[in-house]
Amino acid sequence: MSFKTKMVGYGVASVVIFVILFGIYAAYWNLNLEKQELHLTKDITIKYQKKSLNSIIDSVYSMILRPYEKYQNGELSLEQAQNIAINWIDKVKYGDNNYIFVLNSNGTLLSDRADPSLVGKNVLDFKDAQGKYIFREFINIAKTKGEGYVTYYFKNPSTGKIDQKITYIKYFKPFDFIMGTGFYLSVLNKDLEQQKSIINKGVINSMIVSSVIVILIIVIVAFIGMLLANKLVAPLSSINSLVS
Repeated sequence: MSFKTKMVGYGVASVVIFVILFGIYAAYWNLNLEKQELHLTKDITIKYQKKSLNSIIDSVYSMILRPYEKYQNGELSLEQAQNIAINWIDKVKYGDNNYIFVLNSNGTLLSDRADPSLVGKNVLDFKDAQGKYIFREFINIAKTKGEGYVTYYFKNPSTGKIDQKITYIKYFKPFDFIMGTGFYLSVLNKDLEQQKSIINKGVINSMIVSSVIVILIIVIVAFIGMLLANKLVAPLSSINSLVS
């Protein structure tokens, strides 16, 4: 192998090794970045969904203040005011057929559009798919904090499968109403999968562009190496001729 060929080979090999090492690092960095972006997106989306639940329940809370005021003014009995409030809540729906449920501090379900057969029944012993007494949890938060979130596993009516759900509840003490509504995380996960697909496409496009740049760099290094080798080989050839 000639000196010229060796010089070009060493130069190209050095660039290739550097590019491979840098490529491994870049791929690792991109994967970590993807995980961070997805995690951040999930956190932001959950926070947004929680705020939406707050707003919905707050709106219902404000709505039932009207029959409560009439009860305070003596225009309605407590039972009449409660019945009017429940009737209004039964009609509330938002998003993809989402609803508000109501129970009292004794564990009696007063309103549940998802399963009307449970209305009027005590649900204290009702468990989720993992054995959690979710309604007891609702009552505990209502009595101790007045409002809060509960995460549990429940059958998603849209899919018919067990799904993780986050529910926000708020207590209206004058009526002994514990009102709640929630969202399933499968909807969120679906959105995250779409986001992941977009990020992956971006990473692939970035890798394609990087590969093209690497090939151009190798070509340029090989060309420069040949020029330098020619400049170095020419004087050496002259010296060899003189020596000979």
